[in-house]
Amino acid sequence: MNTYWGPIVEALLVGFGLVFFLFSVFLGLRLRPRYVKRAQEQYRATSSLYFGLVIMLIIVAWIVATAVNLSAALALFPLLGPAAFAAAIDAQTHYLPNQLVGLCWLAVAFSFCLSSLVLPVAQIGFAIAVGFFAGALFWLFSYLELGISAGDVKLIPPLIGTAFHNGLLLPYIMILALLPGLYALGVYVMTKDRHQRIAYGPWMVIALPLATFFPL
Repeated sequence: MNTYWGPIVEALLVGFGLVFFLFSVFLGLRLRPRYVKRAQEQYRATSSLYFGLVIMLIIVAWIVATAVNLSAALALFPLLGPAAFAAAIDAQTHYLPNQLVGLCWLAVAFSFCLSSLVLPVAQIGFAIAVGFFAGALFWLFSYLELGISAGDVKLIPPLIGTAFHNGLLLPYIMILALLPGLYALGVYVMTKDRHQRIAYGPWMVIALPLATFFPL
């Protein structure tokens, strides 16, 4: 590891993370009405409370993560804004906007480029390969109609790649396997509706800052 570049990389992650976050606020608020309207036409829209709640939960989880695992939390920062707003729109409309998902890819590419200054390129390449493998696996789940949407397929590679890159893959997968199941069970107990739609995108994003609490 090149320790000389370490503080510079962290400062750039914070600075550009703020840029990504502010642009995500602008883009997310601009896109949200369009997707809400589309969801309402298909009777898929849920309460706007979900939109604000998901953003709040992700931001609070990341703030707590800075106290638990600062280096990992800083590495996640550029991804935080676009992923949070994509997840929030998904929670309300069951759509993951391509524009915000694309911004997630851009944020991760930027983080990986910076990481190449302090980490071996082979390690970064392996993280990218793991991310694409996860995307292929989710595509298979989507093809088999196992509850995974096309938006989830596009969002999972940057999330999994980032988790692996920061040593968070195992806790991320465990949280991702546990929380949506518990939520789905709670929804079923309350509604008795086995066909209730559950947005998976918010859990994919929330699980990432939560994984920083359990580094392996």
